[in-house]
Amino acid sequence: MSRGVQMVFAVAVSVAGLAFAAGGGCDTGMNGVPMVPAPEPGDSVSFANHVQPILTAKCASCHRTGAFANSAGIAMLLSAGDAYGSLVNRPSSQNAALTLVVPGDSANSLLFLKVSQASPPVGSRMPLLAAPLSDAEQALIRDWIDDGALNN
Repeated sequence: MSRGVQMVFAVAVSVAGLAFAAGGGCDTGMNGVPMVPAPEPGDSVSFANHVQPILTAKCASCHRTGAFANSAGIAMLLSAGDAYGSLVNRPSSQNAALTLVVPGDSANSLLFLKVSQASPPVGSRMPLLAAPLSDAEQALIRDWIDDGALNN
Protein backbone atom coordinates (compact mmCIF):
# COMPACT_ATOMS: atom_id res chain seq x y z
CA MET A 1 0.00 0.00 0.00
CA SER A 2 1.46 3.38 -0.96
CA ARG A 3 2.22 5.97 1.69
CA GLY A 4 -0.55 8.24 0.35
CA VAL A 5 -3.16 5.48 0.56
CA GLN A 6 -1.98 4.63 4.09
CA MET A 7 -2.38 8.27 5.11
CA VAL A 8 -5.89 8.52 3.62
CA PHE A 9 -6.85 5.28 5.37
CA ALA A 10 -5.48 6.49 8.73
CA VAL A 11 -7.35 9.79 8.46
CA ALA A 12 -10.58 8.07 7.40
CA VAL A 13 -10.40 5.61 10.31
CA SER A 14 -9.74 8.49 12.72
CA VAL A 15 -12.70 10.47 11.39
CA ALA A 16 -14.94 7.39 11.55
CA GLY A 17 -13.84 6.76 15.13
CA LEU A 18 -14.64 10.33 16.11
CA ALA A 19 -18.05 10.09 14.45
CA PHE A 20 -18.87 6.93 16.40
CA ALA A 21 -17.52 8.39 19.66
CA ALA A 22 -19.72 11.43 19.18
CA GLY A 23 -22.76 9.27 18.55
CA GLY A 24 -22.64 9.47 14.77
CA GLY A 25 -25.91 11.40 14.66
CA CYS A 26 -27.81 8.25 15.59
CA ASP A 27 -31.33 8.20 16.93
CA THR A 28 -30.62 6.14 20.02
CA GLY A 29 -32.17 5.29 23.33
CA MET A 30 -30.44 4.38 26.59
CA ASN A 31 -26.94 2.95 26.28
CA GLY A 32 -26.81 3.88 22.59
CA VAL A 33 -29.27 1.17 21.55
CA PRO A 34 -31.44 2.29 18.61
CA MET A 35 -35.10 2.66 19.37
CA VAL A 36 -36.38 0.03 16.94
CA PRO A 37 -39.75 -1.46 17.81
CA ALA A 38 -40.00 -5.25 17.69
CA PRO A 39 -42.63 -6.68 15.34
CA GLU A 40 -45.93 -7.68 16.88
CA PRO A 41 -46.26 -11.41 17.65
CA GLY A 42 -47.11 -13.22 14.42
CA ASP A 43 -45.94 -10.35 12.21
CA SER A 44 -42.89 -10.65 9.98
CA VAL A 45 -39.93 -8.32 10.26
CA SER A 46 -40.31 -5.25 8.06
CA PHE A 47 -37.30 -3.89 6.20
CA ALA A 48 -38.55 -0.29 6.48
CA ASN A 49 -39.68 -0.45 10.12
CA HIS A 50 -37.12 -2.80 11.68
CA VAL A 51 -34.01 -3.33 9.53
CA GLN A 52 -33.49 0.09 7.93
CA PRO A 53 -33.51 1.91 11.31
CA ILE A 54 -30.67 -0.38 12.48
CA LEU A 55 -28.72 0.22 9.27
CA THR A 56 -29.28 3.97 9.54
CA ALA A 57 -28.22 4.15 13.19
CA LYS A 58 -25.31 1.72 13.14
CA CYS A 59 -24.01 1.43 9.56
CA ALA A 60 -24.88 4.34 7.29
CA SER A 61 -22.38 6.77 8.82
CA CYS A 62 -19.65 4.79 7.00
CA HIS A 63 -21.75 3.12 4.28
CA ARG A 64 -23.06 6.17 2.38
CA THR A 65 -21.88 8.14 -0.63
CA GLY A 66 -18.57 9.83 0.12
CA ALA A 67 -18.10 8.15 3.51
CA PHE A 68 -15.26 5.89 4.60
CA ALA A 69 -16.44 2.51 3.26
CA ASN A 70 -17.64 4.00 -0.01
CA SER A 71 -14.36 5.89 -0.46
CA ALA A 72 -12.45 2.66 0.27
CA GLY A 73 -14.20 0.93 -2.64
CA ILE A 74 -16.90 -0.93 -0.73
CA ALA A 75 -19.96 -0.40 -2.91
CA MET A 76 -22.59 -0.85 -0.23
CA LEU A 77 -24.77 2.18 0.49
CA LEU A 78 -26.91 1.67 3.59
CA SER A 79 -28.76 4.98 3.78
CA ALA A 80 -32.54 4.92 3.46
CA GLY A 81 -33.50 4.56 -0.19
CA ASP A 82 -30.22 2.86 -1.13
CA ALA A 83 -29.82 0.00 1.33
CA TYR A 84 -32.22 -2.62 -0.03
CA GLY A 85 -30.83 -2.45 -3.56
CA SER A 86 -27.26 -2.51 -2.24
CA LEU A 87 -27.82 -5.67 -0.19
CA VAL A 88 -30.25 -8.22 -1.60
CA ASN A 89 -28.76 -10.70 -4.08
CA ARG A 90 -25.66 -8.50 -4.42
CA PRO A 91 -22.11 -9.90 -4.38
CA SER A 92 -19.65 -8.76 -1.75
CA SER A 93 -17.01 -6.32 -2.98
CA GLN A 94 -14.57 -8.16 -0.70
CA ASN A 95 -15.26 -11.59 -2.25
CA ALA A 96 -17.60 -11.87 -5.25
CA ALA A 97 -18.31 -15.52 -4.36
CA LEU A 98 -20.17 -14.30 -1.25
CA THR A 99 -23.62 -12.71 -1.40
CA LEU A 100 -24.55 -9.90 0.99
CA VAL A 101 -28.16 -11.03 1.51
CA VAL A 102 -29.46 -14.38 0.28
CA PRO A 103 -33.26 -14.24 0.76
CA GLY A 104 -34.34 -17.08 3.06
CA ASP A 105 -30.77 -17.98 4.09
CA SER A 106 -29.15 -15.87 6.82
CA ALA A 107 -26.46 -18.53 7.35
CA ASN A 108 -25.12 -17.75 3.86
CA SER A 109 -25.75 -14.00 3.94
CA LEU A 110 -22.56 -12.02 4.48
CA LEU A 111 -24.46 -9.11 6.04
CA PHE A 112 -25.68 -11.31 8.88
CA LEU A 113 -22.31 -13.04 9.26
CA LYS A 114 -20.51 -9.67 9.48
CA VAL A 115 -22.79 -8.38 12.26
CA SER A 116 -23.05 -11.64 14.21
CA GLN A 117 -19.57 -13.20 14.12
CA ALA A 118 -16.35 -11.99 15.72
CA SER A 119 -14.42 -13.39 12.73
CA PRO A 120 -16.61 -13.28 9.60
CA PRO A 121 -15.51 -15.03 6.36
CA VAL A 122 -13.97 -11.78 5.02
CA GLY A 123 -13.05 -8.47 6.56
CA SER A 124 -13.97 -7.45 10.09
CA ARG A 125 -16.99 -7.66 12.31
CA MET A 126 -19.33 -4.74 11.75
CA PRO A 127 -19.90 -2.07 12.76
CA LEU A 128 -16.19 -1.28 12.66
CA LEU A 129 -14.86 0.74 15.62
CA ALA A 130 -18.17 0.47 17.47
CA ALA A 131 -20.00 -1.92 19.76
CA PRO A 132 -21.48 -5.00 18.07
CA LEU A 133 -25.18 -5.00 17.28
CA SER A 134 -27.30 -6.18 20.19
CA ASP A 135 -28.70 -9.71 20.17
CA ALA A 136 -32.14 -8.21 19.42
CA GLU A 137 -30.79 -6.22 16.45
CA GLN A 138 -29.00 -9.29 15.11
CA ALA A 139 -32.20 -11.32 15.50
CA LEU A 140 -34.22 -8.75 13.52
CA ILE A 141 -31.73 -8.88 10.64
CA ARG A 142 -31.57 -12.69 10.76
CA ASP A 143 -35.36 -13.04 10.84
CA TRP A 144 -35.82 -10.53 8.00
CA ILE A 145 -33.40 -12.49 5.83
CA ASP A 146 -34.87 -15.89 6.78
CA ASP A 147 -38.39 -14.57 6.06
CA GLY A 148 -37.33 -13.85 2.46
CA ALA A 149 -35.62 -10.43 2.76
CA LEU A 150 -38.70 -8.61 1.47
CA ASN A 151 -38.66 -4.91 0.60
CA ASN A 152 -41.55 -4.20 2.96
